Amino acid sequence: MANEVYVGGVKLEIISGDVSHFDMAVREHLESGEEWFVYSQEKVHYQLHITKATDIIIRYDN
Repeated sequence: MANEVYVGGVKLEIISGDVSHFDMAVREHLESGEEWFVYSQEKVHYQLHITKATDIIIRYDN
C-alpha cells in the first residue's frame, strides 16, 4: 500500500514521495484562510476549494 491523499472523499494522484509536502502545504493553506488551493506536480495540477470544513485524509504507509 502506498501513501494516499483524499480530499472531500476524492482520491488525489499525488506522487507517494510528495505526500508529506502536500500535507504541509494544505496545513499552511488552511492557516492562511484562503479557500482556493493550487498544487502542482510533474504531470498533475490541482486547483481545489478547501475550507476548514473539508474532509482531508492523508494516509502514510509505514
